[in-house]
Amino acid sequence: MAKRGSYAKGAAKKEEILDTALRVIAENGYSKATLKDVADAVGLSQMGVLHHFGTKEELFTQVLAQRDRLSLGGQPLTENPLAEDLNEESLQRIIGETGEPIAAMIQGVARRNAETPGLIQLFTMLLAEGTEDTHKAHDYFQNRIARLHAMLKLSIERMQADGSLPESIDSSRLATLHIGLMDGLQTLSLYDDSVSVEEHLAFFWGLLGVDPSSLRNSGDLEK
Repeated sequence: MAKRGSYAKGAAKKEEILDTALRVIAENGYSKATLKDVADAVGLSQMGVLHHFGTKEELFTQVLAQRDRLSLGGQPLTENPLAEDLNEESLQRIIGETGEPIAAMIQGVARRNAETPGLIQLFTMLLAEGTEDTHKAHDYFQNRIARLHAMLKLSIERMQADGSLPESIDSSRLATLHIGLMDGLQTLSLYDDSVSVEEHLAFFWGLLGVDPSSLRNSGDLEK
């Protein structure tokens, strides 16, 4: 029983650290957020924080995973679309429960991301650094891209089935284009704050004949 209580306490502290790190990075920006800032905010030493995560890179990688979970409705990790096993049944269930295209959900996420450029900066920096297969963020991004691609591909195929998109479009390539476009636009927005990721994604879907307003008004999940 003591072990179970200790585990629960440790898990709760880890969750507190992640939530605090999210706030610190959102407020100060990735480049100005320090491990000391996070440690001070949760009442631990820097080594105390690293006891839960091992390294600063692992902490920041898990911060991104926490952001994913909160951005997509505050679901527990096992319920998070980005953490689901990649199989048709689970993807059908996720998309079926949302009642809207995954592209629309992403529009809502893009809208909220624009309010926290510090987290976009963290995402962009780790996305580049994670290309090294030894980096702590490598597996996170590899899995995230695979899950987003699977979700988008299935959503696109549903849109093709209901006539919203031409069946001649390659759903896999379109899903890849959407991921690359969104991540690239986020980088551009750090250089030019007039670049709206949400509006450009809506424009992209408009080029394909999808009513942009149906996406712009969707995806309003609570952060």
